[in-house]
Amino acid sequence: MMTRLPRRAALLAAGLLAAPAARAQALAPTQGQAQAGGFAPTHPIRVIVPYPPGGVTDLVGRVVADGCRDREGWPAVVENKPGASGQIGMAEAKRARPDGETLLIGGFGSHVLPPAVTPNYPFDIPRDFTPVARLAEFVNVLVVNPASPWHSVSELVAAAKARPGELNFGSSGTGASNHMTAELFALETGTRLTHIPGQGANTSIVSLRAGDIQLIFENMPAVLGQIRDGALRALAVTSAYRSRALPEVPTLAESGWPGIDVSSWIALYGPPGLPAPLRDTLAAAAVRAVETEPGRERLERVGFEIRPLRGDAFTAFQNAQLARWRDVVARAGVRPAG
Repeated sequence: MMTRLPRRAALLAAGLLAAPAARAQALAPTQGQAQAGGFAPTHPIRVIVPYPPGGVTDLVGRVVADGCRDREGWPAVVENKPGASGQIGMAEAKRARPDGETLLIGGFGSHVLPPAVTPNYPFDIPRDFTPVARLAEFVNVLVVNPASPWHSVSELVAAAKARPGELNFGSSGTGASNHMTAELFALETGTRLTHIPGQGANTSIVSLRAGDIQLIFENMPAVLGQIRDGALRALAVTSAYRSRALPEVPTLAESGWPGIDVSSWIALYGPPGLPAPLRDTLAAAAVRAVETEPGRERLERVGFEIRPLRGDAFTAFQNAQLARWRDVVARAGVRPAG
């Protein structure tokens, strides 16, 4: 799933992307720059983003590409390959040679939730991609209408238990992170909520204000500005830690439900068979891109947390995530749309 930035955040992201993106189109490394880790690509590195420009996945891809060129001396370009919920770009990355010159930006919304929800998903994630590094993540935020009577998660849960099935939540579609977070919330709190699928962030917010839905677990970048402006009321964040962007908002664990720990993470992948030494070189370069300025500033400004995880540790994390969400899907009885 690609999360689209709301208009204000999209304009901000566009401004942050414009100059660095132009630099990333340069195909020759700066004279005198060392080829990091002994890796010397003979062609520009293709950083495939399997969604259109303008979303959070695209932003991470551009930070990585800029880091390859500006810090490592490797020519690099971003290639947006949207379509089929990310599967067109994923398929192209899967077919590429494992030489480090084709990389893929993916994560929770492409490499965990779709295979957990969709029978006969066309990719075997552990087999078809080499996990390189988790780079950044953003949390979902439980938001309600500021005119609602609920000022805490406990108050919302009490209302949901008093009115089983009557509280509606919106999502961008069946199996999306905001849908699955709500399903996990219902399981952990012992409540029954009604899913209203197929709404993007802006549509969900309009429905929330109109009273057609009562709550949303929305991605941080999509709602951060409106929370700060008072247009939405945030009850909790879904991560195990408080968000740097909303430090005053408690976690769900702090609110009494420690079993709810969800973050939408974005990561770098290679084709299958990428050699471990090359994987580690690419991971180190990608982590440098997001940990140092201007990468960190560009990502944190729209609500990202920089939380890198490399190589074997990232592989183990991804596989644990696959197992966890397959279990949630089974327990909640989630079925793919259509």
